[in-house]
Amino acid sequence: MKKYLTLSLVFLTLSSAFAQTATPGGANGGANPARRAQFAKFQSIFDLSSTINLIPDVDKETGLAFTKDQAKKLLPILADLAKRPGIKPEEATKILDNIENKILTIKQLQKMDEIRLKQAEDRRKRREANPNGGGFAGGNGGNGGGNGNGGNAGGNGGGNGGGNAANGGGPRGGGFADLLQGKPYNPFKEGRGKQTLDDAVALLKKK
Repeated sequence: MKKYLTLSLVFLTLSSAFAQTATPGGANGGANPARRAQFAKFQSIFDLSSTINLIPDVDKETGLAFTKDQAKKLLPILADLAKRPGIKPEEATKILDNIENKILTIKQLQKMDEIRLKQAEDRRKRREANPNGGGFAGGNGGNGGGNGNGGNAGGNGGGNGGGNAANGGGPRGGGFADLLQGKPYNPFKEGRGKQTLDDAVALLKKK
């Protein structure tokens, strides 16, 4: 398995960040353990979204550009994701395992870890700088959850809070509520999540 301890640390941090911003009270109220537990059930969906959304960022790095062979393997997967009305956690796990273990290189995965860690640290600093700025953060965070794209964010703290496991955080706006109610959720169907998927597809088609 091409997974690292850093990944566990990244998503633990991101889950906590989302719980703080998506829970009433936000930074002032502290992380909600129940909300974190609920969020954890769907972590594989957010992890998959994060990995897809980071493709353009990784491709820009010297020596980490995606190859023609990688693009050939990834494009059918991305096309399938775009068509699905919803993605279940167990489905996301299988898709992510395939991408991580059979397509991406170790160095590409390590770079994704580095980006996520930096995004998590940036969010932590923003929350500390503006503890009263929380709103519902979320967002299918484009090329890096640090870029935010908070769904219904209120204030600076919320705006860049969660990132989608678009790079590591929670779903846009009411997406998390939909998940809890058993409604289909696909982070790539609309908004920023769809745009970042389209961007990744356009990039890979050029390989």
